[in-house]
Amino acid sequence: MANLLAISGGSWMVVNGSLTLGELTSFMMYLGLMIWPMLALAWMFNIVERG
Repeated sequence: MANLLAISGGSWMVVNGSLTLGELTSFMMYLGLMIWPMLALAWMFNIVERG
């Protein structure tokens, strides 16, 4: 969901000229780097809760 929002909002900003394609690409890469630790943390909380 976050990727869809970032792509749609970012592409709108690229078309309007307030964001470059490189900035959008780097933001998407950083977003991907942030999503994985959040998912791993949620997975660990789930395991601890079961245990």
